[in-house]
Amino acid sequence: MDQQNHRYILADAVYAVLEVKPEINKTYISAAAGKARSVRSLHRISVPIPSAEKILPAKRLFPILGGIVAARVEWSDGLKAAAFSDALIALQGEDTPSVGVALQDHAFDLAFASVEPQLTHGPLSLSPSKQGSLAWFLFNLLRRLQDLGTCPAVDWNRYRAVLGAFGTTVSVL
Repeated sequence: MDQQNHRYILADAVYAVLEVKPEINKTYISAAAGKARSVRSLHRISVPIPSAEKILPAKRLFPILGGIVAARVEWSDGLKAAAFSDALIALQGEDTPSVGVALQDHAFDLAFASVEPQLTHGPLSLSPSKQGSLAWFLFNLLRRLQDLGTCPAVDWNRYRAVLGAFGTTVSVL
């Protein structure tokens, strides 16, 4: 929704947060983690979904993907550097960027090992070569998004209730 030069997106419908930076380094990985954390901390909810035959239970909320996109990598060994994997591992859990690409280097994917009771990550994968890393990143991101499925059903009453806090209720005679 666009209103007064601001764009609003329902937190319930966010699938991924990507940070775009000039290079991938420890500082920018932390910045990407902070952006993802700020969106992941937003209150999201799922409500039951009425269908033609029955009411389906509320969809389980999925973890929002966090990632980073950059032109290059700070480390001389690129994303294959131990310093890169150390920077990811240092963040742990929900703060860790899950996907990323350095256009002059490789793309990476850090799979979710588990989401319950806490988000943890599994193995780190890199694109097979620097050539085609953007395509590898894109296809990997699309696969990860597809795996999340459709967004949860929105609780429109929750959003409507917020309007009352701004005195925007309308009376009809």
